[in-house]
Amino acid sequence: EPFIDTIVVCTFTALIILATGIWNRGPDVAFESPPSVTEVEAAWQISPVPVSGAGWGEGDPVSVIVAAHEIDGGFDRHRVNGMLVADGEQLRIEWQPFESPVRPTIVGDGFYRTYVGATLTAKAFDSVADGTGKWLVTIAAWLFAISTMIAWSYYGEQAVVFLGGGRFVLPYKILYCALIILATLGFVRTAADLDNVIGIGTGVMMFSNLPICWLFGYQAMRAYKDYVARLRSGRMGPDHPPPHLDELLSGRDVEKR
Repeated sequence: EPFIDTIVVCTFTALIILATGIWNRGPDVAFESPPSVTEVEAAWQISPVPVSGAGWGEGDPVSVIVAAHEIDGGFDRHRVNGMLVADGEQLRIEWQPFESPVRPTIVGDGFYRTYVGATLTAKAFDSVADGTGKWLVTIAAWLFAISTMIAWSYYGEQAVVFLGGGRFVLPYKILYCALIILATLGFVRTAADLDNVIGIGTGVMMFSNLPICWLFGYQAMRAYKDYVARLRSGRMGPDHPPPHLDELLSGRDVEKR
């Protein structure tokens, strides 16, 4: 599962984005007139930009590229994020303040739609065959999402059974399903929001698992080596029951053999 999801799928996804050049595309929408940049409270503020036309909705994330202070060995390009907000019957882009010791200069003659997650891959497919990405990536992402939710639900259920017994399985399932619905209510709108959610979840798992790995890593490796030894010697199957966990971790099973 980790090899297919992380190595194979992510590698192919990256190759598609790189091969189509969608990562280095030109502006998606041209400015009717270049926005101005003003200094506001130790930061720089790009003036709002009116947006018209089909395909836009309130809350859509966008971005613009500016040249400012140098970072990472002389690279001076930065991305300033914005979001569409309602202004009566029209929409306009409100840009986030940009902190820099150098006055930023807008690069290019337009702004970019912010494609979050799988939408960038879909855009890459559409750049080669229009309409392909919409259905191909949607179906693939849906299948991966469903399979991932089932797998992680099972992992969590087994942990709940181990920690508290079977009586906690139903409350766990209700909570798990409720969190799935909560995640679809629009709280995650931008790439930064998605990164924050992933970072929090990964951090919780890391801080809870690292002490366990430090405390029980030796016992886990002992169990692993015993399994490999029994597999290589043919001591597997109904005629060769596995050793009791207490005996294995204490080393008594190895002494008997």
